[in-house]
Amino acid sequence: MTRCRQAAPLSRGLRPTPPATALLLVLAILLLGPALSRAEGKVGFIDPVRVLSESRLGKQAKQDLARAKREKEKVLQRSQEKLAALESGVPQPIPDGSPAPASAEAIAAQRDLHNRLRSEINQDLDQEGKALLAVVVAHVDRVLNALAKRQGFTIVLKDPDVVAFVDERYDLTDEVIRILDQGN
Repeated sequence: MTRCRQAAPLSRGLRPTPPATALLLVLAILLLGPALSRAEGKVGFIDPVRVLSESRLGKQAKQDLARAKREKEKVLQRSQEKLAALESGVPQPIPDGSPAPASAEAIAAQRDLHNRLRSEINQDLDQEGKALLAVVVAHVDRVLNALAKRQGFTIVLKDPDVVAFVDERYDLTDEVIRILDQGN
């Protein structure tokens, strides 16, 4: 009969002593401490809709866009009046100076021109609105980045649809508007 020799437990010699445990704990704190402190931070919020509607820069952008819209609507109105005159049968002057009734082709051409003009104006206004918004957003981002760094914010949210509640201490909207208004 063969005898099996039982192996000695390995854990006997690997048990940490209390000083070694303390040393491991200190090392863990030193290594993980900065990571844990970085994980904690201040989270702020800004309401971009309020910034656009209440800041001087946002109000100016809205006024500029409204002015451009009024100018383009005048052009569109003149085109609409010309189309209405053609459709109502008002004779249109021809190159030799005598009035002639508008043909169906001329009315269709004017209608196409008017629709094309309306589409171009809408695209122009959309692009102009985006350009003005980009200028405002660039200013807001610059102010917000400086403010967040100065006040120690780790994260600043700009999407009001994501936020359910914000403590007033972390809402930076009023301060951003104040700084924007001072700079402009």
